[in-house]
Amino acid sequence: MENIITTERLIIRRYKKEDIQDLFEYLSDIEVVKYEPYKPLTFDETQKNLEWRIGTDEMPAVELKKSNKMIGNVYMGKRDFEAMRLD
Repeated sequence: MENIITTERLIIRRYKKEDIQDLFEYLSDIEVVKYEPYKPLTFDETQKNLEWRIGTDEMPAVELKKSNKMIGNVYMGKRDFEAMRLD
């Protein structure tokens, strides 16, 4: 799997199936999603969400190089927010 961006501390990359536990960890946390347009997700909802994330370029994962822990994402789509896309 090709990384999109690497820095001294981070890897920005596409999601993979192995990210399920790390993704659930933050998408199910009420404090993490407090200002997001959705409620905390269940494990089943997170699995469905991960399938979407794997299939899109809009939301790459952010991984800590030192621990290989996926800690979040970056929104790179161009929808209502007028953000830049990777392509």
